Amino acid sequence: MHTPKSLLLSAVVLSLAVTVLPSRAGDRVSAYEALRGAQKNVRDAIRDNLMEMRAEKGTPNPEKWEVVFFDPKEGSKKVVVDMKGADFLDDRRPADLFEDYSQKWVIDLKKLRLDSDKAYKMVEEIAQKENKLTVSKADFRLKKIKDADPDSNPIWIIRAYDSQNHYLGEVTISAFSGKVLRTRKLWYQGQRDKDFFEEVEGFFTGDDSKKDKKKGDQ
Repeated sequence: MHTPKSLLLSAVVLSLAVTVLPSRAGDRVSAYEALRGAQKNVRDAIRDNLMEMRAEKGTPNPEKWEVVFFDPKEGSKKVVVDMKGADFLDDRRPADLFEDYSQKWVIDLKKLRLDSDKAYKMVEEIAQKENKLTVSKADFRLKKIKDADPDSNPIWIIRAYDSQNHYLGEVTISAFSGKVLRTRKLWYQGQRDKDFFEEVEGFFTGDDSKKDKKKGDQ
């Protein structure tokens, strides 16, 4: 028995549709995808007023994003949208009395050319090539910086960690040009903070932090 051409065509279309479906609920996503989701949950008048994005422990994509919009009608001058993947969780209007929130900090979205996962990849390569370090996760912050080269704004500030949550260093990258603007540390000394029980044991046995420091300096 022959299958009608119309049925075959429908099957092909369905197959293609499945392959291009957007991220499922709860999926980890890059900054761009989280931003698109957040823009759907704020007033049209401020959807392009992005001031900042923040996330923790991305591998490379984090579980949650904070997306901050400038809103002149709010007393706090900002709206923070919490996203889990590309899904809306909540919006907040925290009051930061000592922060300067104004139109000058709004990011030109046309200059947002480097997504968070690509920036993470750059940090991975820098750590591996320069210091033989393996980056396993990172914290992200996207923002505009004051009195900087216009071609540098906005910037990614990425804090890198290894698989055991040791802080490895920080890299600042232009989200416009992709240029690495600054690196801090990007190495691991082999030391870690003692927990409470180790501190107590060290006090009674004389195995203090000086001994650990000497060992770490070798």
